Amino acid sequence: MREVWLASNRRALLIAMLPAWLLLSSGMSVSVWLAIRASGGVVTWLAAGVACLTFLWGVWLLVVMRHPRLAYQQGELLVFLTATGPFRVPVELVECFFLGQGPSHLAPGKDEPTAANVIVRLAESSHPWKEIHVQANLGKWSDGYITIRGAWCEPIDATLVKKMNHRLAEVHRAAKNEAAGAR
Repeated sequence: MREVWLASNRRALLIAMLPAWLLLSSGMSVSVWLAIRASGGVVTWLAAGVACLTFLWGVWLLVVMRHPRLAYQQGELLVFLTATGPFRVPVELVECFFLGQGPSHLAPGKDEPTAANVIVRLAESSHPWKEIHVQANLGKWSDGYITIRGAWCEPIDATLVKKMNHRLAEVHRAAKNEAAGAR
């Protein structure tokens, strides 16, 4: 079972779901209305198609909302920075977490608001994990650092980052003790 270390921002995802559900209800209403009028034809099928696609979009957003940003499971840090699923980074390659600040990527422009970020530092020896393409609005993975944008996470502060580092140290100690016991 996975242990969530950094949850997603459910409020932002619920706001993103609003247009999907409004479009869904509109499409369903139009398709039902057209079906009742028995006009049939292209317009009815188009309305039904829009309703189906919007429903799938809403379901996809619900699935994405369930994913945390960071989780731990069986010796791996699960990094959820794409819609397809987590990247599974061996936890021994994770050195620490930092509190950072950067652009929120919510409103493009020169007066873009800033947000607190979590930065994950990976070990120098983690060559396959140095650069990975992720969704730019969720974060950045470059040069052995993973930046997780705070706009799409639970509220980030120094206490949360300290808690994450404490849990990481516990996991590292447990792995070290397990390796020493296996000898």
